[in-house]
Amino acid sequence: MMDSSDQLSGFGSNGESNNRSIALTASPNPIIDQVAINWNSSLEGNYQLQVFDLAGKLVQQQQGLQYAGYNTHELSLAGQPAGIYIIRLFSGTNTQTIKVTKS
Repeated sequence: MMDSSDQLSGFGSNGESNNRSIALTASPNPIIDQVAINWNSSLEGNYQLQVFDLAGKLVQQQQGLQYAGYNTHELSLAGQPAGIYIIRLFSGTNTQTIKVTKS
């Protein structure tokens, strides 16, 4: 499901993958400390969220159970410095990334 390294690789210059089937969004964006990660899925099962800084270092990782349909995960970036973060969602065989800005 995921690469065992702690480095981010394989995302485009805009920080998004080409797979649009899970329609990943983040709100609010920019954020202060909390962000809601939202996506639609056609499958039930486990998911994993990874948060990377712009240097590609893994700064946080969480997992949970998704449902078929609309899903949301509240993510806290409290304690992380202001900047741009890449959030990667592994959901079934799909992977999606999105950028968020912490002010």
